[in-house]
Order: sequence, then C-alpha cells, then structure tokens
Amino acid sequence: MKFMMSLHGLRHHWEASFFVRVLKRIDPNKIIEGFEVNGNPDDPYDRDYIYTLARLMKSDPRTLQFHSHFDLHNHYDNLDYLNDTLKFYNEISSILGYDISIVLHPVDSFDIEVSMSRTRRYINNMMMLKKINRYKVHFTLENLNNTLQHNRINTPEVQALLETQPDLGFCWDIGHEVSEDICTYKLNSSLVNTLSNVHIHDIYKKDHYPFDYGRTDYKRSIDYLSSLNYDGSVIVEINLDYLEGNSLLEKFRRYMENIDKLKSYYQTIHQVSNEKQLI
Repeated sequence: MKFMMSLHGLRHHWEASFFVRVLKRIDPNKIIEGFEVNGNPDDPYDRDYIYTLARLMKSDPRTLQFHSHFDLHNHYDNLDYLNDTLKFYNEISSILGYDISIVLHPVDSFDIEVSMSRTRRYINNMMMLKKINRYKVHFTLENLNNTLQHNRINTPEVQALLETQPDLGFCWDIGHEVSEDICTYKLNSSLVNTLSNVHIHDIYKKDHYPFDYGRTDYKRSIDYLSSLNYDGSVIVEINLDYLEGNSLLEKFRRYMENIDKLKSYYQTIHQVSNEKQLI
C-alpha cells in the first residue's frame, strides 16, 4: 500500500515550488508516499500549481494522482468541457511520464434515479473521450455520503454503475461509509475486483477529520485491505482546518503524523505476517 496525502484548496497552501522544498525538509524519509491533488483546471492559479508540481515531482518517487474538481460532474453532458479537462490531465501525464489516476464523483441530484442516470452518462462520456483520444488516464468512481441537500450515490449504486463499465475502477471511501453508519469494513467480490483507490478519514461533526475521534476504525480497515493483498494507494484525506496548529507548517506536521500512524500499523502487521510465514 502507498499512504498518501490529499492536497485540496490549493490557494490556501504554499505555492508549489515552496511546498516541494518544505516537503524535502520535513519528510526526508518519505513517510508520505504521494499526493492526490484536488484542483480546478479552470482556475489559473490551480492550473499553474498543478503544472509546477508535476514538473518538480517528475523525478520524485512519490506518486501524483488527481481528484476531479467539485464542479466537473455538473458538466456530465458537455463533451467539449470534459474533453478540455482531460486534455489538461493528459498533459500532466506526459510531464510525469506515467498514466495518472483521476477520482470521479457521481452526479448529485434530489432524486437518486436522476443521479444514477446522469452519472451513467458522465462516466460513459469520460470513458469514450479517453478511448477516442488515447488519453493516459485511469478513472475511479467514488462512493459518497448523504448530505442535508442530497441523497447521494453510495457504495451499492456505485457497484451497479461499475458493472456497466468494466474498465472503470472503484475508489472506496471508507469514511463516507462510516458517516452513514456502515461499519462492515468489507466489500463484496465484484467491488474487490475493481478496487483501485482508497480514501480514509475519521468522522466527528463532519467527515475528513484526523484520527482523534475513533469513529473510523483504521486498524480494521488496514487489516481488511491487507487480507486482500491490496497494494494500491490509500489517501489519508484530512481537512487542514480540522488539524491543530498555529501555522500551516504545524498543520502539515499533524497531517503527516496521521499518515505515519496508519503506515506504521500496516508495516507492523505486515512484518508479523512475514514472520509467521517463516515459522
């Protein structure tokens, strides 16, 4: 497994070049194994940030992957808009020298059937554009949690959508399931076969909290993923506003401590498992 950090709200971070310099200083042992970047290519600042980060991280062993910006799914039927976005990500893939993973959100609506219909059109359009233009990207579809405004597409609905698109991966947001009081920490076999990305975070008043509250059982989560021999990315997805610290640097250190907590647990059980095999 690769334990990674979510980068979102890029205007509230350091500029990309300074961030990379800070990263080399505070994480020389590469506890953070990559980043999932949530930026908006329509925003000139975000666009420049992502270009700069990709160029600076090109020779870095850490992985860059991406989360579609909050508004992309609302353009589910606008082929020109979707294609312009994918052109941008394909350029980033060319800079990095590898195919990049992009998390897609289902389309929200007040009616779950409308959400399903629109999301189906959305993913069909994205997969069509990828195939026609040979874009070097890989898509995963994320399960969401409900809000006061919407009953959103959860894990069972995502499963139904994935069955129509065998080349689309599953992004399992464990924290979203926990926020809906779904605490099985397990997937059925069809979702296991498509599992390509994992989001994990604690729950307090909302989601995306650090692991201080005990709602999300990260040990059960990692135990289960280990039992699957899952070797993909695990995004420790925390909102910087929910971390203690009087400065951005302190908040990043707290964030890194949370990643280290999960990574250390994984390394411990992995070591125990290897020792048992030798006995």
